[in-house]
Amino acid sequence: MTTAENVLSGIQEKFPASLLKAQQPQTDRLYLTVKREEIRPLTDYLFNTLHARLIMSVGTDKTPIDGNYEVSYIYSLDSRNLILLVKELVPPNDPQVPSVTNIIPGANWHEREVYDLLGIKAEGHPDPRRLVVSDDWPEDVYPLRKDVPSTSGLPSSEKSNLPCVSPTRMRKRRPS
Repeated sequence: MTTAENVLSGIQEKFPASLLKAQQPQTDRLYLTVKREEIRPLTDYLFNTLHARLIMSVGTDKTPIDGNYEVSYIYSLDSRNLILLVKELVPPNDPQVPSVTNIIPGANWHEREVYDLLGIKAEGHPDPRRLVVSDDWPEDVYPLRKDVPSTSGLPSSEKSNLPCVSPTRMRKRRPS
């Protein structure tokens, strides 16, 4: 059995009802789709038992394709030479996921970024302040959603504070 198969077998044994889909595209890659409500216990198992390291989490708007948003957590199991992607599907009518920041403190900014850009709230997050967009950004506009009109633009206060340097002036500058 390969390392990926061993890890998958352990996850299936410990969380028999949480796995929706599993793929192994390469010997050192394992991609899982899990039920949203199972992400916390699975994260705890990956982080505290298998010593997986969270590399990043990514939010994706796949509503034009399958009608859902996705939040993916990418882990490295360094000692096993395995990259593990754990994905949860998020319906647009309930754009929230359980926060994993209480298990992995490094997920803090990842979850805040996903909220700012896609509007997927990390339920139970200890610090839900804005991270990427400014404080005066409109509450109901999430710039990476496919349904955001391209004309929504920046808030007027951000437009007026942006520096404006003409390209011609920039070319004339030379180090002394």
